[in-house]
Amino acid sequence: MDSIREKLPPAISRIRHFFSKAYCNAYVVTRTVRHFRPNAKYLRLKRAASPPKKIESFQKYYRSVSQAAPNTQRPLPPPGDDITLREKEFIYRFAEYSAITYCDEDSARGMTGVQVPPDLSAPPTIPPATPPVNESIPLKLGNFRVEVWRPLDDLLFYVAVNEEQRTIVLAFEGSANTDNFLRDLNGTYLPPDPTLYPGAPTEGRLHAGFQNATVHLIHNEQGVVQAVNEVISRYEDIPGMQWVITGHSLGAALAANVYIALKINKDLVKWEPRAVYTYSQPIISNRLFADWAATLVGPMTWIPSISSDDMVPYVKDDNDWKGKVADDKVISHSSLVDEVYFPRFDSTEVIYCTGMNDPRCSIQYSCKQRTWLHHSWMGGQWLGRAFCLLSSTPQPMKKEKGEEEDENSVLVPGQMTQEKGGSVIQVDPRPKADPPSSFHRLVKKVSAFMQA
Repeated sequence: MDSIREKLPPAISRIRHFFSKAYCNAYVVTRTVRHFRPNAKYLRLKRAASPPKKIESFQKYYRSVSQAAPNTQRPLPPPGDDITLREKEFIYRFAEYSAITYCDEDSARGMTGVQVPPDLSAPPTIPPATPPVNESIPLKLGNFRVEVWRPLDDLLFYVAVNEEQRTIVLAFEGSANTDNFLRDLNGTYLPPDPTLYPGAPTEGRLHAGFQNATVHLIHNEQGVVQAVNEVISRYEDIPGMQWVITGHSLGAALAANVYIALKINKDLVKWEPRAVYTYSQPIISNRLFADWAATLVGPMTWIPSISSDDMVPYVKDDNDWKGKVADDKVISHSSLVDEVYFPRFDSTEVIYCTGMNDPRCSIQYSCKQRTWLHHSWMGGQWLGRAFCLLSSTPQPMKKEKGEEEDENSVLVPGQMTQEKGGSVIQVDPRPKADPPSSFHRLVKKVSAFMQA
C-alpha cells in the first residue's frame, strides 16, 4: 500500500501535465489557423494591429517611433563591455537589419542612406518635436552595403557592411514560404549535432527543424561560413570592425543556432561573432542545452527581444508546468539569458528583465493569453515587409483578402488607438481569446479536474 501511495503523486503529475499540454497545443493550433486563415471577427483584430501600408503613412509612422532611441551610428562596444550591447540604440538598429530580410533584394539594397522626409502636414509644436517635423531623419541602418544576398533553398540570408558603424551584419529571414513553415512545425527534439555542437550535454535536445537548417547553412559550400569569411577578408584591415548575427522569428532561431555553433567552432570563421540580436525567437532547445550554450557564448552577448503577448517565443514551452517536468526535459529558453521586453506592441517602453523568467516580462502570460497579432511588432517598430516601404526602391504591399483601402488609416504609436477618416477608434491591444470549441472545453475541464 505504501509503495502505491509513493507512485500515485508522480503519476497524477504526469497525467496533469499531459492534459495541460494538450490544451495548450490545441489552443496554439487554433490561433495559428485563425491568424493565417482568419474569420471575419479575427480579420478585424488583425487589421487593427497591422502597420500602415502606404508609403507616406509609413514614413509618418516611422518618424513617430524614431525618437525611441538615439541614432548616433556609433560602433559596437569592444569585447568586455557587454552591458552596452543592450542599449536601445543597438536593439532598434539590428531590428531594422532584421526587418529588411523580408524585402526583395532591390528594396533591401535601396534602404541604404535613406532619409525619411519631413512631415509637412504636422503643425509646429512648443517645445519643438524630436525629431523636428521640418527635418529629414535617417534610418538607424545608416549607410550600409549588402555584400551578399543569398537564397539557399527555402532559406535566405544576407551579409552587409556598415563602415561608419564598424559592423558586419549576418541576418536571416523569418518564415516566408511553405517550406519555412514545415521547418517550424518539425518540432521533434533531437540530440545535438556533434559537428555543430561538440561537447554539448548528451541529454541536450534541439528543435529538429531549426537544427537541420543550421547544418545546411553552415556546411553548405555557399552557406554562411563562405559568405562571412569572404566579407571579412575585404574589410579586415579596418580597425575596430566587428560582426554580429540577427534575425526575426524563424530567422532569430537560425541566428541563435548559428551564433552558438560559430562560437564553439572558432576555426570556421576568421573572427568570432561579437553578439546575436534575436527578435521574437522561438525556443530552440531544452533548457539543459540552452543554459550550456549561454554559459559558453557569454549570456550577455545573446540579446533576445520579445514583444508584449507574442505567442511564437513560447510555442511548446514547458514553463507553465514548471516543476512537473524533469529539468533535463524542460523545453524552454535559457534561464541565464536576460530578456529585453517591450510590454506594449505599439509603445517604445522597454523592460530589461532578469533572466527569461522575470514575472514583469513575457513569461507573465499564460498559454491562452498569447496571440500572433503582435509577433511582427517590436517596441513600436514593424519587423515585416511593410518596413520596405521606406526603401528608395519600395516594394509594393499586397492587399489582404477582405481588406479595404484606406489612405487615412495610420496607427498611432504609444496609443491603443487608430485614426480613421478623421475620427479615433479604440484598438484592443490584446484581443480576447476565441470562443473555445467543444474539444477545448473538454480538455480544459479535465485539466482543471486534474489540478484540483
